[in-house]
Amino acid sequence: MESNPRVICMRELVAFSSLLRHVIRDKLGIFTSEKTVDDGDSRNSAFNCPSRAHRSQCNNAEAQSWLDDLNERQDREKENFQRNKKHVADELKGMLKLIPSVVRV
Repeated sequence: MESNPRVICMRELVAFSSLLRHVIRDKLGIFTSEKTVDDGDSRNSAFNCPSRAHRSQCNNAEAQSWLDDLNERQDREKENFQRNKKHVADELKGMLKLIPSVVRV
């Protein structure tokens, strides 16, 4: 079966997000000593910034909404690319018609 690089596999996305989060957590290990004190509760503020992909792991509706948004953007880009491709091809045809037929290469 041939894989399409434009189709996002949710399982791979979640695995990548999880792996990236672990790598970042390891790299930010030096910040563990920097804790904030809030009402006597100390916690590390460096890890309170989960990505949209990581937050959506537990929420299928959010993940589906995000993927639908990405697919819509991809479709718009594809349509824009096709329009630009046709425009460039038409311009090129026009330029080639301007070259006199007596010129031989």
